[in-house]
Amino acid sequence: MFDFWIILLFVIIFFQFLLMKKNKSINKLFNLFLFVSFLMWYFVPITLTMFGIEGILNFLRITRYEYYELAIKELILYFLIIACFNLLSGRKKIIFSNLQFVENISQFQDKIFTRFTVIFLIIYLVFVGINQMDYQLNNNIELQQGGLFQLLTFFATYLLSYLWINIIYDSTAKKRIVAIFIIIFHTFLFVVSGSRIYVLSIVYLLFFIIQRENNIVKKIRNYIILGVFILASFISLPFFAAQRSGVDAAAFANSENIGMLVLEELNIKLNSISYGTVLMKYDGEEFAGFTPYVGSLVKFVPRFIWKSKPTATSFNEDISGIPSRRTAFLITGDADTFNTGISTYAVAAWQMGFWTVFLTLIFNVILFKFINSSLKSSSFYIKSFGFMLLGFPQLVMLPTYGDNIVQKLIEAILIFILLVMFGFFKLIRIKVNTVRDKNQIQIIE
Repeated sequence: MFDFWIILLFVIIFFQFLLMKKNKSINKLFNLFLFVSFLMWYFVPITLTMFGIEGILNFLRITRYEYYELAIKELILYFLIIACFNLLSGRKKIIFSNLQFVENISQFQDKIFTRFTVIFLIIYLVFVGINQMDYQLNNNIELQQGGLFQLLTFFATYLLSYLWINIIYDSTAKKRIVAIFIIIFHTFLFVVSGSRIYVLSIVYLLFFIIQRENNIVKKIRNYIILGVFILASFISLPFFAAQRSGVDAAAFANSENIGMLVLEELNIKLNSISYGTVLMKYDGEEFAGFTPYVGSLVKFVPRFIWKSKPTATSFNEDISGIPSRRTAFLITGDADTFNTGISTYAVAAWQMGFWTVFLTLIFNVILFKFINSSLKSSSFYIKSFGFMLLGFPQLVMLPTYGDNIVQKLIEAILIFILLVMFGFFKLIRIKVNTVRDKNQIQIIE
């Protein structure tokens, strides 16, 4: 019976994607990322589990019933989010104020910002290369609670998004080439340090480069290269996992069917619903309360002002209480160097039950509309905000739990304020005249 409901939900979700594709109000790039995210974090892991790839369930000591029960709730929440987003995207905009921020930047300022971006990211990547090359050390709980690396990453996320926007949209070859080299270097460092999922950056990079190719023969050739790279990445998954756990990779590969190993490893990496099941099984609903939302709202309030303030998305005062660390503790008894991806509904229900599930639905629709509007903007600086909020390349923000959205939107607002302070945007007054139900907007300096 569970299989029937899951298949039915898959069908109506895919049908919703067809409707979204026809919706001209939704940015094509955002539509693509939404679809890829659904395949990665919902369709692939659930389908693998349904077809008997259950190593992750056995390891976590959860039953198929417990897993499927949460999977259905996750799919229902996902459907409601994209259905509401699709429905509201075609609506006319309601203008609440005659004041609006618009880009206010010259070609010279744009060159200065690009140079600053390149220099900052080189410094950031050198810092990563020197200090952040040990996977377990990177995940150590003491090093994840603030510090220089977190501060640099805060700014680097937006600047990397700006480079990706230049790769996708900019017509200047020199600018794109510089951005590509930095992206490749960034990906290499993070993959070598143990974050294997950053290989997706290379997949997207190849895809966007192919999209610019006009020669059909070269395009087909490049798609074949991309397919081979993706296949090779899948095959390498169990070898990377064996290496990280200290197992001899060659002996590991010879002892098992490589195809099954790849599928099992893929399910371990992508099955956030299974880890969410652990959270529901041992902590249950309404465990964390509204504390994670409070922590997200006051994320940038200094500790010397409020010593006992909750950590963003955590039920306590440090990151041991965030869902990914909490679940790792429930599985292994150790949250110091381990963390796991957790599905959206599970975290929302873990907080305050129905109320935070409802808030998560609302905040995700708001987030999707913000990302969509940003990517539709002609300004690369505005587009970068939308790209930053995707959770790229993992696309973990599509969707995510409500308190995480709160903290990410606050981060985006702070970066926007900095850009306003440096004169990248200015506040203008708009005059709106309604003529035959059409809004004509006149800008007054």
